[in-house]
Amino acid sequence: MKKVLTILSFIALTFGMSQAQTDKVLPSIALSSIDGKTVNLKDAVQGHKVTVVSFWAMWCTNCVTQYNTLAGKMNEIGVPFYAVSIDAKDQEAKVTPFIQGKGWRFSFLLDPDKQVFRALGATFPPHIFIVNSSGKVLWEQRVFNENSEAEFLKKLKELNGK
Repeated sequence: MKKVLTILSFIALTFGMSQAQTDKVLPSIALSSIDGKTVNLKDAVQGHKVTVVSFWAMWCTNCVTQYNTLAGKMNEIGVPFYAVSIDAKDQEAKVTPFIQGKGWRFSFLLDPDKQVFRALGATFPPHIFIVNSSGKVLWEQRVFNENSEAEFLKKLKELNGK
């Protein structure tokens, strides 16, 4: 029984839905946007009380579901939202048409080597972070399910002071 509880505790800690963070900070790494511009997320978040940084991949069905759900909430979200693709470099040419076919209106970046993804300790998409103007992670959500959207929006409003 003790072994089962230990395993369940490990799973809950490893795959927990969300948590506040105080030790993670966006790295200063340049990424490409889908239109070829260079964006350093650590610089991009400056001047914004909070910013959303979300990691996704085309093959991740939960990511697509999450973005389909959140796409209609952009006015409610009301802060910069960077959707960072972790699709492999050989898949980059497919990312833009995929996004265009979905009609999503996020700011899309490419992290094919998963540099920023790994630097933030993310392990599997979808993984969404709310960061402050210095890039410090204030909150993160590691999964997406039927309760995730409401929890995310509530936390975003709280951290944004609205």
